[in-house]
Amino acid sequence: PSPTAAPRTTPPPPPPSAPAPAPTTPATTAPSPPAPPAPLTAEPDLVVVSVAWSPEAVAAGQPVTFTAVVRNAGTEPTPDVTHGVGFTVDGTPVSWSAAGSAPLAPGEERIYTADGGPAGATWTAVPGEHSLEAYVDDAERIGETDDTNNALTATLTVP
Repeated sequence: PSPTAAPRTTPPPPPPSAPAPAPTTPATTAPSPPAPPAPLTAEPDLVVVSVAWSPEAVAAGQPVTFTAVVRNAGTEPTPDVTHGVGFTVDGTPVSWSAAGSAPLAPGEERIYTADGGPAGATWTAVPGEHSLEAYVDDAERIGETDDTNNALTATLTVP
């Protein structure tokens, strides 16, 4: 090359008899194995499946007793502690059931009837449309897989 020639910016092509360079491939690594699933905790899971009142046809001024049917939807029995069910009317606690403490087996249902409250085991009916809520494990004595399904609400109309 002459001293005045411009420098090359690209490499010269290989001679025709030279073999083509082998293509390069990016290195690959084996994928990591998936993380094991988190272990499921075997616990009870209390669910209020229905709520009712007695008498069924309520009149203003009448004492009303509430009941709830509770199911253990979990995989383990409940412990031998009070299985409390609280009853509220329009958000105000009016009565509860606190007499039941026998373990509830997986899949088993039991009826809980109000047996106490701020003014006794009954609510005195007042006219209007009311929101009745039954909430199981109201004192949070029982460890459960899901606490978000412990309540059920019904509408109670008193003429």
